[in-house]
Amino acid sequence: MNLPTSLPTSRRRFFTGIARSLGWASLGGFAVAQDLKRRRLQGDPNCIRLYTCTECAEFRGCTKPKAVEARAEAEGPSSSAR
Repeated sequence: MNLPTSLPTSRRRFFTGIARSLGWASLGGFAVAQDLKRRRLQGDPNCIRLYTCTECAEFRGCTKPKAVEARAEAEGPSSSAR
């Protein structure tokens, strides 16, 4: 029985295409989930982030006392004395 030589190649392309598609779909799903989480927590009065304020993506516009203190410390003592 003669099998076509392109069969393993097309099969390999099929599975790599599926793996690539699943990878992109997972990445897209993760990005959407993170954006939904960011929007949900945007106006949250309780900061539940596990890292410091200076590493937070919303640090500039955050009005929480912890963030205000961190910004004052980052600016240095000379700017608060003016």
